Amino acid sequence: MRESNFIRTALSTVKEGRVSHFIETQSKVWNSGMKKTEKLLGGEFGSSIKDDKRFLVLTGWLSEEAHKDYIISSFSALKSQAKTELDLEGIIGEQFTIENSWRVVPLI
Repeated sequence: MRESNFIRTALSTVKEGRVSHFIETQSKVWNSGMKKTEKLLGGEFGSSIKDDKRFLVLTGWLSEEAHKDYIISSFSALKSQAKTELDLEGIIGEQFTIENSWRVVPLI
């Protein structure tokens, strides 16, 4: 994530009774599929300590264009395979370009 120039966030609220499936799908479908994307530089998956149905996914990309290429080439197939509509009550996504002057972690 240190070298990422573009970040995508997804804050998901999972339906009651679907949390286990959602977590399993993150590993088996999304992680596996996204590993094949060359310009994905890293990602993080976390859950809320206050609400066991809320999850945050952060992905770091080489560039905004790299993320757009992934959306065009892979996202729809992964979404279909994951059957996200069965798991999600709601999702909020944001994306932004990293401003180098804001970096806290030094690049190595």
